[in-house]
Amino acid sequence: MKIADCFAVALPEEGVKLRLSGIDKDILVLSPCFESDLEVAIFYNLTLTVQRLKDLKIIVKEAQRQKAKVKVHFKYNTGMNRLGFDDLFSLNKALSYARRSKCIIIDGLYSHYANPQDKSSVKTATDKFLLANFP
Repeated sequence: MKIADCFAVALPEEGVKLRLSGIDKDILVLSPCFESDLEVAIFYNLTLTVQRLKDLKIIVKEAQRQKAKVKVHFKYNTGMNRLGFDDLFSLNKALSYARRSKCIIIDGLYSHYANPQDKSSVKTATDKFLLANFP
């Protein structure tokens, strides 16, 4: 019986606990990792969230140090205004940087509805996400 294709956690330590319990499927860490968490997160093959180019560069540096490939998901801000790339220029710059890196695997792109009960807010966020010209 297949229960889940992948998992998502808030923090790297939650992903590590899943790995240690025998989970071998993809585990996405939704919050950005602190630099101090990256060594362990990469060692345990967790998929990391990228919200800024600066974060991606730190991930690349640690991945190179470990000679590892790291799956990442990019967070695009469509209205929640807490985390994620705010504009396409900065997102595209980070995507280009990731493509040039031999240790990064771009695995996904996601967003978060700020107010899912408000149809207008959902439409605005969905339009921003779907109408974006991602390379």
